[in-house]
Amino acid sequence: MVSLADNTGNSGGFFFRSDISSESDNMTDRLHVFTDEVEPPYRTIKTLWAALLQAVILVTLCLITFLYPWLCTTCQPDPVSIATYSEILTWTFIVALHVYIYIQHHYIYISGYLDFSQRMLYKRHVPAVCVTVGMILKMLTTQIFAEFKCSWRDKCGFLKPYAYLQIITTIEVLVAFLFLVQYGYQVSRFNIAKKLPDVIEDETQQSGLPYSQNFQDIGERGYSFNEKLLEKQADMVLSLKRRNEQLARHVLTLTTELRSLKHGHIQDSFHESSNMSSSNTTQSFLGH
Repeated sequence: MVSLADNTGNSGGFFFRSDISSESDNMTDRLHVFTDEVEPPYRTIKTLWAALLQAVILVTLCLITFLYPWLCTTCQPDPVSIATYSEILTWTFIVALHVYIYIQHHYIYISGYLDFSQRMLYKRHVPAVCVTVGMILKMLTTQIFAEFKCSWRDKCGFLKPYAYLQIITTIEVLVAFLFLVQYGYQVSRFNIAKKLPDVIEDETQQSGLPYSQNFQDIGERGYSFNEKLLEKQADMVLSLKRRNEQLARHVLTLTTELRSLKHGHIQDSFHESSNMSSSNTTQSFLGH
């Protein structure tokens, strides 16, 4: 009877404090794990496979354009049509991969990697531009052949019709391939380096390195120091604003979850205390 009486006096406060303190510790641990999973210290860009696939597609286009006239002299359709159809398919795949690369670079840009995004701007656009120009030139050349009724077996001017398409393909693939190699190399170095966003690095190096040293690697021309400084500060403000909004949403979610857990534990403690009080009252009545 004594043990029941002692537990009755301390049950409500004891159970409430232990449950809330243990739940707070659990929520703190979950907060650290949740933050670590959502906000890693660095970002990587997953576009290397897309650049490699673009290079493979361009090499395949070049092989088809050069080998088809020699391997299949009597096949239908003719080499000029095959080169044109291959160019259209190549353009479709290259543009689709280019859109994917653009989305990934936009995500890196708003994550705070401003200098890297600006340095890679032209290197990631040139391959798609080269393929687009090459397709336009091939379509025009094919239309000229059709107007003059040039057969692909006969010379039209100095060369046969498919030879002109081979020249266009060679220039197109060579220029695009060179920029893809440079792009892949820069992306590999960026992923291996695992650098922090520019905003964080500038805060850590602000006392030791001037802003002019950071601007030397951007690769822009025609802008003064003040214009570059204002542009960089605007980009930093945009990145920090996005980061604050994301963290605010995470805090709101965790706060709502914590309140619901606290409310549930308070109700459980109240029901438990009521049940124990009723049990003690019943046993005291039976003892008397």
